[in-house]
Amino acid sequence: MKKISHTELIELVKNSPGAFPVGILSETDARAKKTGNPYGEIRKRVYCVGFVGANYEASVNREAGRQGGDGTGSFVAKPRQWGEWLPGLESKVATHKGRLYLRTQSTPGQREKQKAEVLFYRGQNGQFLRHRDVAPFLPAKSVSSRQLTVGVGSDAQAEQIDVREYAFDNILRIRHKGETFEVVPG
Repeated sequence: MKKISHTELIELVKNSPGAFPVGILSETDARAKKTGNPYGEIRKRVYCVGFVGANYEASVNREAGRQGGDGTGSFVAKPRQWGEWLPGLESKVATHKGRLYLRTQSTPGQREKQKAEVLFYRGQNGQFLRHRDVAPFLPAKSVSSRQLTVGVGSDAQAEQIDVREYAFDNILRIRHKGETFEVVPG
């Protein structure tokens, strides 16, 4: 398997015009609740597919039309709440407090075809944990109230445009145009 540094990953994204799909293998902090949690920090390893460079505002407006909501284009995206886009990589790569972040987005239809898969959870001391054991400590998936206002999703189920930002140092592998790369610092 080929290796790709953070700098080379930026170049790969920069040289890929428009929106494009990527497969990501990442290991992240599951942001587990601390109260009553006997495992300490819980890490999760996930494989998912998302689109880099997709237009969030346009995607929400299209999805509103699909779901019978306000498909008139009335949804307007807000500016970033943290960090800033790298010049020329708006909607693709951001920087915040010295870390780089790759932004992906998926629609409910895309997630039906290619579900994200949690491969495992691991506790602070490295032990593997079962989902049923950690589930009480995992945060609930949030629903975007702004997407709800234009008819995307419902309070009961989050059938919404899903945006994820992966810190480069949490990405273990990335698949792009049929090639898989191991992501290494640098």
